[in-house]
Amino acid sequence: MLFRILISLFLLSGIQIGKATAQAGFKEGILIYRVDTVRSLVSHPAAFRGAQFKLYKKGDLMRIERTKVNHFRPATKEVTIQIRNKKGIYTTGETRFKPMAIFMSYDEERINKSKAVSQGMVKTYTSRRTGQRSTILSMPTEKVIITGSGESQLLEAQVTKALDVPVKQFFEHLQGVEGTPLQFTDYEYGWLVRYTLESVKAQPLPDELFRIDPKMEVKTMEQVLKELRDFK
Repeated sequence: MLFRILISLFLLSGIQIGKATAQAGFKEGILIYRVDTVRSLVSHPAAFRGAQFKLYKKGDLMRIERTKVNHFRPATKEVTIQIRNKKGIYTTGETRFKPMAIFMSYDEERINKSKAVSQGMVKTYTSRRTGQRSTILSMPTEKVIITGSGESQLLEAQVTKALDVPVKQFFEHLQGVEGTPLQFTDYEYGWLVRYTLESVKAQPLPDELFRIDPKMEVKTMEQVLKELRDFK
């Protein structure tokens, strides 16, 4: 549905303004995070919850795939894809009729970010290093505690400096954390979930991963909002 696509676009659009810069430590490859449910935070959380997060990177190009499963029917899944290439940002989803993608330029993303900040829609977070050290996939990590404004539930992350990938760009509460998070908690649709890095593969990736299928219908955010207004 269009509304679900809009929500996904907001969640995937990233907090960083402008194009993602190339990371010296990881030029090209795939990161795969498993998403586990810790517990529900409200009486009636959303039916869908996170299951997997994939990040494909090739220089400045990125592709994000988020997989959600239905808590009550685990065989039912939804996959939302975001592609960030030289043209801009594409977020794909399903409508009642056929697959489509919403396009947003980097200038639009920057303007939307500025508006959200000025209207107080962006939460502020502070992070505190604990000195507690561990390892994930043989990489040294340090535990960080994250506190959000107006949130009673603390979040945490295990971060490393052994890997340099812009994972934080896609999670608002990780913006102020130094290093790359290999494991972290987050709030999603009434659930407390934990992301854990399962796989890091430095490998060549085909350019097609970072392009939208030419057969797919592409619309701007303005067009989608107009359709929503007309639908009412």
